[in-house]
Amino acid sequence: MRKNRVLFALSGVSALVLTGAFLACRSLHFGRPTVADTARYTISLPKSIEVSDKGCAEVQCRYSTICFSKAQYSEGHVISLNDRGICFNSTAINSISKIQVSFNSDGFSGATLFYGNYCLSEASSVTLALENTIEIPDGNSFFVIQANGDGLVIDSLNLEYSCTTVYESKEIPQISVTLEEGAVINSREKYQNAQISVTYPDGSFSNLKNVSAGIRLRGNSTSLKPKKPYRIKFDKKQSMFGLEKNKNWALLADYMDASKMHNYTALSFANMVRGESEFSAHPHHVELMINGESQGLYLLTEQMDEKPGRMNLGQEDGFFCSLFDEDGNIRFEDFPFMIERDYSAIHDNLEVLDETYFQLELSNGDNVYYSLKYPEREDFVQVDEDGKVIKDEEGNPIIHDEKFTTYFEALKEYMRDIEESFLVLNSGNTYEQLASKVDYESLASYGLVDLFMAESDHRAKSAKLYREPAGKLKFGPVWDYDSCSVRLGYTGEPIDKPPLGSTLNYRASTYFIGDRFADKFFGNSKGKLLMADCWNSISSEAVQSFLENYASEMEKISELAISDNDRWYQNASMVFDNYRYMNKWVELRIPYLNAEFGL
Repeated sequence: MRKNRVLFALSGVSALVLTGAFLACRSLHFGRPTVADTARYTISLPKSIEVSDKGCAEVQCRYSTICFSKAQYSEGHVISLNDRGICFNSTAINSISKIQVSFNSDGFSGATLFYGNYCLSEASSVTLALENTIEIPDGNSFFVIQANGDGLVIDSLNLEYSCTTVYESKEIPQISVTLEEGAVINSREKYQNAQISVTYPDGSFSNLKNVSAGIRLRGNSTSLKPKKPYRIKFDKKQSMFGLEKNKNWALLADYMDASKMHNYTALSFANMVRGESEFSAHPHHVELMINGESQGLYLLTEQMDEKPGRMNLGQEDGFFCSLFDEDGNIRFEDFPFMIERDYSAIHDNLEVLDETYFQLELSNGDNVYYSLKYPEREDFVQVDEDGKVIKDEEGNPIIHDEKFTTYFEALKEYMRDIEESFLVLNSGNTYEQLASKVDYESLASYGLVDLFMAESDHRAKSAKLYREPAGKLKFGPVWDYDSCSVRLGYTGEPIDKPPLGSTLNYRASTYFIGDRFADKFFGNSKGKLLMADCWNSISSEAVQSFLENYASEMEKISELAISDNDRWYQNASMVFDNYRYMNKWVELRIPYLNAEFGL
């Protein structure tokens, strides 16, 4: 194949001129060169570039689109980038060999050039001056120029690149939802009937086609965001991504995480740390289509329930009522359950105090809240001698409310004892006494995940706990790392400008899994030693595999992240900044854990 050299020049002094074929590539599925193109052509920008109301401008070139995010037109010049605005190519240019860029000197406060082999890549960087000619090593297909301050004015930009190979897209598996005519997904209770198809571009799993299911909103605060999370419930059990068949699946929108990598990273790390002994959800990025319209990038995982292949706590009908003697006394130690520390329950109109959640007032004056996940009131059904559920005249299962209330009160007192025991964990021999009730190993592994992600949400909510029949209280499965992890505080919206300085050097956090659990356990020499043992038991090969998988996933989702941004954020610089921040966080956090635990 002959080498095709293409010159792409931007200047603010001449009219738009196109030589050779013109290809516009600004859709979700980007165009790719399939044959060598030997035409040499030049593109010059007009003096005035139209900037949309979302602060972006675009210029088409062969095989790609040059985008200016957080931009405005600057009189007499090509374009001005606002605070931390970026200029980048949204699809591949194979292979960039030279970049020439010049800036206006008025108010120039610096810029940085990043380049690599995937969209929004930051693999390599160069600090830019007013006039620059940068030679780019072979094999780099993408570039980003980021403003270091306000009003960076680009006078000219020239790219020299060649198209000698076919650029292969990192296509994302697609979930397509077709609703009945007129149906709208707007409830966390009511499922809408749907036909669901799942397509794996690489053929790694068997596709699903038009499978009957229901779909509804899921989540608490996240369900109120513009980009909605969903819960899928198939009519019959289905497998996705090779996972065990189940009816229920979660589609996380990750709206409050512009990088789209917080939950993916945390769950992947949890699978490495917790291994086969403790269930952790398996994350998979997908593109979600609803009625043929792309909703952007989503994260598919198992729904956190008690079914086999997940928590595996589920019991047959009538089981919980059977754990009472003839006098109504409960055998609480035989109850399996799953609960969640959940302060948000008091703000949720679907939650009912002392029915779906409870409040504990502790001796130190604190209040904590737990919501029931399993069993719930409807699990206390009455059955006949043949094990069939007894129903009323309207066909509804008859619930034994008295036994449910007895269980509810026993659970409250059990958790009160656990909470109070943690308050005095470091006095006397309470550490050993509590070991008979709490599985410390599960707490240690959960703590490592929260420590790696510097998660703060779990102080009050989204911290799950469970117990198997006649077992100890365990911590997990890990969940919910979109908005309050990697030391990015909750703002209610995606982080626009993650702090690239001191926050990345952040050391320990004792707020993992709730302050009472973490302050005492991590601060206890025996507890910290258990965490150290857990971390040091992980092989260097496993850690390296985790890091390689992380980098591969970041590359795979990068282009769809741009389209997701166009729909939900309209500010590509926010996505890039969060990418950069997340990459640096993961890079620094492994050495931090090694230092924290003695390696």
